[in-house]
Amino acid sequence: MFQSFFILLLLLPLSVEIYSQSIDSVSMNADSYFIVDTIQIIGNDITEDFVILDELTFSQGDSVTTVELDYNRERIYSLGIFTSVKIIPLQSNQLNIIEINVEESWYIYPLPFAELKDKDWDKISFGIDLIIQNFRGRNELLKLKGSLGFEKSLHINYINPNFIKDENIYLRTSLLYRNVKNKSLTAETLAGYDFEQKNIAADLTIGKRFGLFHRVGISLRFDYIETPFLLKELMHLTHE
Repeated sequence: MFQSFFILLLLLPLSVEIYSQSIDSVSMNADSYFIVDTIQIIGNDITEDFVILDELTFSQGDSVTTVELDYNRERIYSLGIFTSVKIIPLQSNQLNIIEINVEESWYIYPLPFAELKDKDWDKISFGIDLIIQNFRGRNELLKLKGSLGFEKSLHINYINPNFIKDENIYLRTSLLYRNVKNKSLTAETLAGYDFEQKNIAADLTIGKRFGLFHRVGISLRFDYIETPFLLKELMHLTHE
């Protein structure tokens, strides 16, 4: 039994070496082309395969050149969610393989910030701008920005390029809530004191992607401004 186990250990490195030799990279020049039998994606621990495949200008059964492979590499890299993208033509067991090897970037960026109004340290706002790229591994973008201090606010942005994937429907939306200090001297004089205004804004865009380069969408927007009281004098001045 020990002798059989020893022979197995000797054969194991040999089998690994034989397997590795069956996969060869293909050297292509500018005039040659490569017929794609299959596409393999490596390195996408979070990102869904379709995010990468949807950017390709070729699919299984197509022929590609080095120029086309370089162009597709740039398309994938331009998604902004990878630090490295390599497209390598390989041959294994008489199959032509396009291997797409990616390295994913860091996707969560908490950025503290501070804003000073009118160069006055009594009018400072501070908070965090949180950016989450490639949210859920589907190339979605989620941004949350909140502030305290002089002006309190909350701003949410969400972009989903694959909202309804089968129909190529994308979605963009944002919501803003903030308390803004009044900047009108006339309003302050009429009110007798400084005050804040509540500002709520929301927008929604839904569209459809046609192929790789064309999009059509429709946008809706809502704005709401509220003061803590009604100034009839201001309304009169506005309508003059």
